[in-house]
Amino acid sequence: MISVVIAVSILLGGKASPVERYNLAVQHIKGGDYRSAIKELKKLTREMPDFAREFEYRIGECYFNSGDPVKALEIFENLLRKSRGTYLETEVLYMLGLSALMAGDTARARHSFERLESLVTWGGAARAKLGFALLYYKTGKYRAVLSRTENEEDPIALYLRGRALLELGRPLEALPLFERVLRESSENQLKGLSGFSQGQALLLNGDMDAAYERFEAYLRDYGGELKP
Repeated sequence: MISVVIAVSILLGGKASPVERYNLAVQHIKGGDYRSAIKELKKLTREMPDFAREFEYRIGECYFNSGDPVKALEIFENLLRKSRGTYLETEVLYMLGLSALMAGDTARARHSFERLESLVTWGGAARAKLGFALLYYKTGKYRAVLSRTENEEDPIALYLRGRALLELGRPLEALPLFERVLRESSENQLKGLSGFSQGQALLLNGDMDAAYERFEAYLRDYGGELKP
């Protein structure tokens, strides 16, 4: 949603330089070069102040994805004051909650998700459900994860539900969920985590050969760098 708004707005401006710079930032993000992406996005923020909030949001995402949730938290907290009443408020509250959760501040994360849940527009309640599922998984409340992800189709929700089932000793129920993520998700990292988790489920179910094959694929494709 945010990427579409930014791209259309820049294109309508008719200037080649911002378009090229934004495309370059997107390529940096896809390649995991968040430092370079932040540099380009900051330039766009100065050059196109009318869309500064959208660029700041992407900068916050870059810090979050690069493993700096504290800096991301600072950016999203500041951005929240500027985005109230807009479509961006939902996205900012969600990322604010995730950043707080990754920074170890579960109380702040819960507060953000509660505020998100109260939003009746822009899909706030649906995003809050996913946020709470992440919070409950992080804090070991696996049955609450199952409650929050029931009938959810989002690949992240399917993954979390599968992980919760694993923790509760129900690998057979988890296996088809991880298979769905592998089949349906476009996120490479999430697919990697699901592949590893599928290996764990197979191992717990006593299927040693299939588990070995899945772990081999995980190590080959991700080098063991991802952690569930």
